[in-house]
Amino acid sequence: MNILILGIMFLVCLIAGVIVYLLFGMTKSKKTSSKSQIQNIMQAQRSNGNLSRAEQRNNKLDKVLLSTEKKVTTSGDMTLPKKLRYARWKMPPIVFIVLQVVISLVAVFMANIFFDWPIICVSIFLGPIIMNSLVGMAMNRRFKSFDKDYPSFLLNVVSMLRIGMNVVTAIQSAAEGLNPESLVREEVTLMLDRLKLGVSEDKSIGAFGEDINHPEIELFVQAVILSRRLGGNLSDTLDRLSQQVRKRQFFRSSAEAAVSLQRGSIWVILGIMVSLEGYILVTSPDLIMTAINDDFGWLVWQGAVVTIFIGILWVRQVTKIKV
Repeated sequence: MNILILGIMFLVCLIAGVIVYLLFGMTKSKKTSSKSQIQNIMQAQRSNGNLSRAEQRNNKLDKVLLSTEKKVTTSGDMTLPKKLRYARWKMPPIVFIVLQVVISLVAVFMANIFFDWPIICVSIFLGPIIMNSLVGMAMNRRFKSFDKDYPSFLLNVVSMLRIGMNVVTAIQSAAEGLNPESLVREEVTLMLDRLKLGVSEDKSIGAFGEDINHPEIELFVQAVILSRRLGGNLSDTLDRLSQQVRKRQFFRSSAEAAVSLQRGSIWVILGIMVSLEGYILVTSPDLIMTAINDDFGWLVWQGAVVTIFIGILWVRQVTKIKV
C-alpha cells in the first residue's frame, strides 16, 4: 500500500511539473535568438496555393479578399497539431495524448479508493477535460494578446501608407509605435528579420501571425501580398479591415458580457446550494451524516455531484464564444 501511495504521489508531481512547464516554460520566445525563431517558423510555412488561385481571379483586391474570407471561415477543423501550434506548446501530439491518459488513470485510481462508480465514470474523462482546457486557455491568451493591439496597428499602417510610405516601411513604423511586449510587434519583428535574412517577400509576409488563431490575420496577409503583386489601394482595404476588426471586438465583448452574466448565475445558485447543505449540516447533522453513511444515500450524493459537474461543463460549452 505504501508503494502505491508513493507511486501516486510521483505521478501527481510529474503531472504538476509538466503543467507548470506548459504554462510558464513554453512562452519564452523573446529569449531565444531571432534566427532560431525564424528557422522554426519557416519549417511550417503556409503553402502559396491559395495565392495562386487568387491571382487567377479578378484583379480587384476587394473581391479577392472576400473570397479569401469565405475560405478562412470554412477551413478545416481545429486539429490537435493546430491547437498545439496556436498555443505555442512545443510538444508532439502523442505526448499530449499520453498526458491525457496518465491524468485519467490517476484520477480513476484515486476515485476507486474513495468513491463508487458514479465518480469513477466521470474521472475517466478528467484527462481530456483538463488538458483541453489548458491548451484552450493558452490559445485564448495569445488571441487576446494579439487582438488587443491589432486594430490600432492596422490604423497606424493606414496612416503611414496615406502619407506616402511603402508597405514594409509603414508596417515597421506602425509596429514601433506599439508596446515592446506587444505580440503584434513581435510578429512584425519576425517578419522583418525573415526579409533581412533573404527569405522571399511572399513567404515572409505570409508567415505573419501563422501561429495565432485570429480570423482577420489571413485577410491582412492576403491584402498585403496581393497589393505588392497586383497593385491597388491598400490603405482603403486595410481601413475597411480595421473597421471589421473593431466591430468584431465590440460584438465579442458584448456577447462575453451577456454570457458572463449567465455563467455567474450558475455559480451563485451553486453557492446557495452549498450554503444550504452547510447550514443543514450544522443545525441537523444527522440528516446529512445518515445519508452519507448509507450505501444508497452515498450513491445519491455522488450522483448529485456528478450531475452538477456535467451541468457546469455543459453550460461552459454552450456559452463558449468562438473567435
